[in-house]
Amino acid sequence: MQLSRLILTFSLILLGTGMLAVSQAEAEEKPPFTFALADDAVRITTGFTGTELVVFGTVEEKGTVVLQLEGPRKTAMVRRKEPVLGAWMNRTWLRFDDLPVYYDFAASEEGQEFLPDMATRQRLHIGLDTLEHPPRKKRYDDKVVKEFQKALIRNKQTQGLYPLEPKEVTFLSEGFFRVKFQVPANVPSGEYEVKGFLIRDGQIIHEHTVDVHIGLEGFSSQLYVFSKDYSFFYGLLCVLLAVTAGWLSNTLVRRS
Repeated sequence: MQLSRLILTFSLILLGTGMLAVSQAEAEEKPPFTFALADDAVRITTGFTGTELVVFGTVEEKGTVVLQLEGPRKTAMVRRKEPVLGAWMNRTWLRFDDLPVYYDFAASEEGQEFLPDMATRQRLHIGLDTLEHPPRKKRYDDKVVKEFQKALIRNKQTQGLYPLEPKEVTFLSEGFFRVKFQVPANVPSGEYEVKGFLIRDGQIIHEHTVDVHIGLEGFSSQLYVFSKDYSFFYGLLCVLLAVTAGWLSNTLVRRS
């Protein structure tokens, strides 16, 4: 009888230890914040007029959810026209490196109080004001540089490549959210990143990143690649098509 009780007790201890190990492993494996894309790629085809990039995610702890979509990074040139002998000409310019061609972000809390440290925000590129990178060469004083940086942001916003306002983080239920990014028709092809942050008391609690490809497909993609890889033959083909179209139109007019 005592042997049976010992065996039963030992079995219960093993079972309890196993269940505790499983629960601890699940707790360790389950991150406090994660998300995924409804589509892992945006396909640009002929007649593309823009689309929505939808993100779904879960959050297990309290905090502010911030997501940003950006890419690809390139060099941007900003020029300013000035009057020269009665004509407006480009006389001053600045070059900015490592700027995202497209940038958008969403936050579950308005303002920037959830992350007041500007240095951290600039490092993580959280907020539109963090995109004001220093120019490659400082040719002018700080006041002029600020004017060029603001002009760069305005130009991007006019093209629809930078947001006028942050997007909304919509909670569909407790701990389950959705974000919709508007991808414009003129978005450039390339590799993009959706970066997410869970922020509490001014500190980054958890980070998560998902890659997404935005690119041309179909005939438009082949034509684009051909024009880039064989620019001379592409230009020659355009000239031949224009000449042929002109000759055909003249022939039809004469016959009619």
